[in-house]
Amino acid sequence: MPNPWRLTRSGRVLDPLHPRAEDIDPEDIAWGLARMPRWAGQTVPNWSVLDHSLEVARRLPAGRLRLWGLLHDAAEAYLGDAPGPLKGQLFVHDGRRLVPYEDLENGILAAVAERFGLRPRRVPAAVVEVDARMLATERRDLMAGDPYDPEAVPYPERIPRSLTAADVAAGVFLDRLNQWSE
Repeated sequence: MPNPWRLTRSGRVLDPLHPRAEDIDPEDIAWGLARMPRWAGQTVPNWSVLDHSLEVARRLPAGRLRLWGLLHDAAEAYLGDAPGPLKGQLFVHDGRRLVPYEDLENGILAAVAERFGLRPRRVPAAVVEVDARMLATERRDLMAGDPYDPEAVPYPERIPRSLTAADVAAGVFLDRLNQWSE
């Protein structure tokens, strides 16, 4: 079975089964996430994983948590964005066994954490909490609501309807990444 390597915009090659910090490039993350739709492209207006990540980061305190907020979905720049309910059902065959998609995602996130000097190498609970509230906010503002979790608590402010173009959003991401990772 061939290796499932990924060629990135920068020309780097990332092996999702064996990701290394030196294969992680901030511009690859920005480029990929800016063009990756959330909700399988079903939002009105279009809402990218990068838009989501910028909003999660904005709601966290300055410092390492904010940087984690910016990067919490960085693995999706290399793997794509699978809808949450599906992620636990997806597997990749590595030639010997089935590997859960979430293991690939966690491995890439660990390489991202190492690349940007983040500890722990797993997304902190505070970021997971903000991510969940952003999910509820997206459901309220960009979708037709949430029939599965009526108890979810969205943020009171609405998501803006005038969104930035992918290239502009990628530039904002890189500026913030440089600022917050110093």
